[in-house]
Amino acid sequence: MRCWNYHEGLGSDAAVEAADVVIMADAPSKVAEGIRIGKKTQKIVWENIIFALTVKSAFLTLS
Repeated sequence: MRCWNYHEGLGSDAAVEAADVVIMADAPSKVAEGIRIGKKTQKIVWENIIFALTVKSAFLTLS
């Protein structure tokens, strides 16, 4: 369910829908926080990929 803000115009709605990341606060420090979260997420994704490939190769070796 979308929460409508009446102060938003048609252009800002389109920008929010097209954006990958939207900062809804007036704090530039949120950009640095977003970058930090992105780097941590990327690390976790690579760990998951390596784990999955390791498990698959172990099962292929055992079969």
